[in-house]
Amino acid sequence: MRRSIIAPVVLAMMFILGCSKGSSDYTIDAAPVTLAKAGKAEVVFSPGAGYKWNAEFPAKLTVVDKGGLTVEQTAYSREDFIVDGDSAKVSIELSGENSGKTNLKMTANFSVCTDEVCRIFREIPIEIAVTVQ
Repeated sequence: MRRSIIAPVVLAMMFILGCSKGSSDYTIDAAPVTLAKAGKAEVVFSPGAGYKWNAEFPAKLTVVDKGGLTVEQTAYSREDFIVDGDSAKVSIELSGENSGKTNLKMTANFSVCTDEVCRIFREIPIEIAVTVQ
């Protein structure tokens, strides 16, 4: 009897917590950036159909690999996310001394909600291709 209760509870928690990566509940746009020494990259979080950005969740974006770039700030908290309608974005100031191509790698924690349920996503990998001229 106990075993039959555990499986549905685990499945429900996986659904609520958003354990799957690449979910259709959101998209993340991290367009390639070309710098002339210094510039700005943006990461835009767009909820899927029927969802909206959860501005109350302690969202976080963390730079995990600078790729040889100088990054002004490596950890972004909820206050650094700019909410625009149902979406949110983070602007990242960066610069590079050496010409060439590299990647800025980050992870994000965030949440999107419908009127009935919120989905929480943790340690979602994000990568931005950067070209320094």
